Amino acid sequence: MEYTHGNQDVINLNHTDKKHLIAGIVLLGAFLCCYFQAFSELIFFWKDSYVYSYGFLIPLISIYLLWLNREKLKRIDPVPSYTAGFLLFTAGLLIYIFGNRSGVFVVQSLSIIITISGIVLFVFGKKFFLASLFPIAYLLFMIPLWDSLTERLQFPFQIFTAFTASQLLNLSGIPVYRHTVFLDLPNITLKVATVCSGINNLIAVCAIALPLAHISLKSWPRRIILVSAGIIIAAFSNGLRVAMIGLFAYKGIFATLHGPGHILQAMFVSFVGFIVLFIGAWILSEKHPKIAASSVSNRNPAEGIDTRDHIRIKNHSLYLTAGLLFTVGIYINFFSPSPVPLKTDLKFFPYEIGPYKGADVATDHTLSDMFDPDSTLSRVYRTDSGREVNLYIGYLESQAQGKELVNYKSAKFHNGASRQTIAITPEKTIEINEVLSQKDGTPRITYFWYDLNGSIIADRYYAKVQTALSAITKSRTNGTVVMVSAGGNNTGDGQNVSKDMEDFIRILIPVLHSYLP
Repeated sequence: MEYTHGNQDVINLNHTDKKHLIAGIVLLGAFLCCYFQAFSELIFFWKDSYVYSYGFLIPLISIYLLWLNREKLKRIDPVPSYTAGFLLFTAGLLIYIFGNRSGVFVVQSLSIIITISGIVLFVFGKKFFLASLFPIAYLLFMIPLWDSLTERLQFPFQIFTAFTASQLLNLSGIPVYRHTVFLDLPNITLKVATVCSGINNLIAVCAIALPLAHISLKSWPRRIILVSAGIIIAAFSNGLRVAMIGLFAYKGIFATLHGPGHILQAMFVSFVGFIVLFIGAWILSEKHPKIAASSVSNRNPAEGIDTRDHIRIKNHSLYLTAGLLFTVGIYINFFSPSPVPLKTDLKFFPYEIGPYKGADVATDHTLSDMFDPDSTLSRVYRTDSGREVNLYIGYLESQAQGKELVNYKSAKFHNGASRQTIAITPEKTIEINEVLSQKDGTPRITYFWYDLNGSIIADRYYAKVQTALSAITKSRTNGTVVMVSAGGNNTGDGQNVSKDMEDFIRILIPVLHSYLP
């Protein structure tokens, strides 16, 4: 009877393994269903981005790191952290909904990592999460988080590259004079442009250096040496690349400055960095005696631990997690905000507003490319006394990733902008943005703001939040950008120009609300 009872235990455990497998497949399917849009947009981003083209490798490397760590993970008894895990998991889903509905690509992508972390904590517990922290955190490399860092380092790296290249050219006997990022050779002047600084390719080098050091080296000092060496050599190799371009240009060897097959493009930095990394890993590697993995003990229910109850709790957390993922996935994929048309088509917008008489002008193509609006209006309004303002209105019936009012292209308008308060009536004021610029050598003032269903908003981040809240509560993401500019043919000083624009905006706002939702 004891033998038979033992066989029944084996059968029960096998049955439990099948339940685990089914629950895992359901959870994976739910996760992919939930984040289908996020991964689709990431894939298109990686495909079109020169900087983040390595993104395709990141999830595969992360999975490989987990697979290498599988024996250690198997020996960890799952003790779910229900409170912390569930809070982190639901926070990830809420962030995903906000990022998706507001069209903030980085936030939407970042929620993937937050949600994964919450799932691991909720289902497997703190020890399992800490053991898999590096593969999970490594996924940060697939998200375009690094632009703000690389933008700050672009110019210093341009200077460093130009300096390195000039020193190498002088050592080779070629006379060169360096002025900041310009290299003056006897027959040509080279410029180390922003895209040639090499900093973007160093991110790709880091993305390979970290897992390579983690896998091949055991001590932290050796890992730090390997990663640092890869970055330093890659930075110097960019100077070598520019020096070789200068050498070819000076000798007239190739018709194109980047050489045959574009071998001296900026990707040269990544290739050199990768070679250094793998050679360095081989040099720094230590041979360790193989440690036999301790066998995982099969606990007998007779010893006082109810294994089946423990597993049942895990399966319940798995199915609960899958259910929430499916719910959010259905909401994201099948309940998109509806387009909202204008109250009245902008082609009927009045040509006379107070003392101003309007005439249509060609739309600035940079504005159309920036906002991709569904309806536009571009006019110049003049008074009989010679005052002149330009009006641009761009309306989006709905916003989505790649078609939004606030995006990385429109961010340049906010750089250097100041806030201005205009009194529309004695009781009502609005806050808008003011930008000072030059056009054909003439100072120009531009006022702009966002109109979201009657709310006039100057701050781009608040506009994003309002768009997300409107999408969630009202299932609409429509919005308008309005720009009023003056300068050029206007006479008088800047103060008079600003006053003219403010007067025009006071009479414009009530008219706008007759056309915008």
